[in-house]
Amino acid sequence: MKQEASHRTKLQATLAVDRAAVARALARMRRRVSAGEWDAGQRLPTRRDLASQLGVSVASAQRALGILEHEGFLEARGSLGTFVADAPPHLSHYALVFPNRYEPESVFWSNFWSALRHEAEVMSRGTADASDDARSRRISLFYDIAGHSDVEDYRALLGHISARRLAGIILATPPHQLLDTPLLGQPVARGPGKGAAEDSDDTTSVPRVALDWFDAQRGIPGIGTDWTAFVDRAVAHLASQGRRRAAMVHLTFGYDWVMPKWMAACKRHGIDTRPAWVQPGSLTAGPNLANLVRLLLDRPRAQRIDGLIIADDHLVAGVTAGCLEVGAELGGPDRLSVVAHANFPMPQRGVRPAAYLGFDSRQIIRECIRTLDSLRPSPTMTMTTTTTTMTTTTTTTTVTRGERARASSPQPAQLTLLPPVFEHELMPARASAFGSHLVEHQLGP
Repeated sequence: MKQEASHRTKLQATLAVDRAAVARALARMRRRVSAGEWDAGQRLPTRRDLASQLGVSVASAQRALGILEHEGFLEARGSLGTFVADAPPHLSHYALVFPNRYEPESVFWSNFWSALRHEAEVMSRGTADASDDARSRRISLFYDIAGHSDVEDYRALLGHISARRLAGIILATPPHQLLDTPLLGQPVARGPGKGAAEDSDDTTSVPRVALDWFDAQRGIPGIGTDWTAFVDRAVAHLASQGRRRAAMVHLTFGYDWVMPKWMAACKRHGIDTRPAWVQPGSLTAGPNLANLVRLLLDRPRAQRIDGLIIADDHLVAGVTAGCLEVGAELGGPDRLSVVAHANFPMPQRGVRPAAYLGFDSRQIIRECIRTLDSLRPSPTMTMTTTTTTMTTTTTTTTVTRGERARASSPQPAQLTLLPPVFEHELMPARASAFGSHLVEHQLGP
């Protein structure tokens, strides 16, 4: 019995030493790849030479090589040897982080997030829908990331960060709940014996970018959607259709910000409007949105609005259904031009046609990746950003605290604002995927 116990103790000690040796070899090799000491496509030394360099046994080196090959860092090419992968994860694997669970029917899930999710999946599949230079990229999706350490996706994301398996993190919403977590730069907790810099991993080399938010102090840039341009282009379209009186329906938040933009755009394009013609709609209003439309149209025909902007795609179905219902009640030949917000390539169709104006999620994802690549200090893969619209370009704007984004520091920080695009302006291959509906509403039969 004593001999068995002694043998078991020695075996456990040997296994513990082997695990530590493999972990040490993994950390050192990951660091060499991610730091560019071993370049993409480079042939590695033989296993025996590697074991000698790393101070571990050949068996431990072999096991570490197998793990790194499984993770995508290395590629075994038979008798030719083992090579660094052409697209190792620290240069090609990105995390797209959502604050809520994926529940597309819930009011806590955004259509914008669904469009981002779709584009991330298209890019990760590497299909014909993705551009040539994006097919080597992969985006993993993480849900319910709101600072709770007991969430499975949160733990998995920290594992990717610690193991240097990420080229960058895309935060799909302003990450206020993550400010004191490793996702925004706080070091990952290390276990006993992991203090040496050569053998440990941290979060400092993983670049991050946030949507509609920035943080100068933490060095996190933002990618935003230019809603000032959205309002202006929507009003300009109504003016080009000969409309003279316009209203807007938007979500309940943002009134103080949108009102001066709306009034200025209407004045600039010669459109008559009133503060009372800017009305908030609710995600849960449903059929009651018809009453909102009824109120906006409850004027003598000569004074009735002839242009309507639906400024959030969650409201499109309800408001256009209201247009249909109220139009039948009016029974006249009045025309109402409608511009509806959309998240391309997944616009939420109304029951009546409209001109769809919004933001291209593919352009947003590509701009996030371009920004993340530019932040990475080590050698990077290049990704050419192709213009996705015919008439608009990406602009970089300095935004101060208190404007559209909120920074934790009073210093100015950069938020790259992407322009809105009408559906017919998207490249033909993109537009054909969901059709064109640039048509005016006709009130009445």
